[in-house]
Amino acid sequence: MNIRAYDPDREEMYGDGMMYGKEELMDDSLNIRFEHFECDEPIFMYGSGVHDKNEKEIFSDDIYKDSLGRVYHVKFDLDRVGFHPFATDDGCGCCSDEYVAEPERGEVIGNIHQHPHLLEKANE
Repeated sequence: MNIRAYDPDREEMYGDGMMYGKEELMDDSLNIRFEHFECDEPIFMYGSGVHDKNEKEIFSDDIYKDSLGRVYHVKFDLDRVGFHPFATDDGCGCCSDEYVAEPERGEVIGNIHQHPHLLEKANE
């Protein structure tokens, strides 16, 4: 699993694309694995395994723009057991307008921690 962390005090991202196994994720001292990372309350973001048109992995808390210009906040959705907007609904069709079938056609344009204005602009 790929993981990265955001330090809200320094406003810096660490570990973009670092790999961790289950054993390491269970380790309470995960933050020491990030070089020069000293943060009391890091915000961890997890890789979705899905890549955008620039071959960049899409993480939770990324801001993603699809090929139609719609902008999404990428989140893990427990009900869909996957990352919104890439996980399908349970077949009911109620969320089909929120589903991006071909994520490789869009792109990550930022993340909500460093670029919240991109999401705010999209929803005006």
